[in-house]
Amino acid sequence: MPNKYLINTTKIVAIYCFFFVAIKILAVLMGKSLIPNLASSLPFLIIGIITSYLIFIEKYLWWLTILFAIFILVFRIFEFDILMYLEKNYSN
Repeated sequence: MPNKYLINTTKIVAIYCFFFVAIKILAVLMGKSLIPNLASSLPFLIIGIITSYLIFIEKYLWWLTILFAIFILVFRIFEFDILMYLEKNYSN
């Protein structure tokens, strides 16, 4: 039986990833640039699918959950720079 903190952290990562993707899709629907927002949400969609699958099969891994949490943290720190770069180079 995995640690309850690991289970909860994995669920939080999955929920956050799907929420982030939903917000980015909503931003596109409200008129923001398509390519930067969808490109920045793609890694979160992949992480959300992986963590949801791990929750579904009830296989929880500390190293993967910590890796995904660090990725989310680093991405959120540099999100503005990433979006501006994508906007500048790949937007209409």
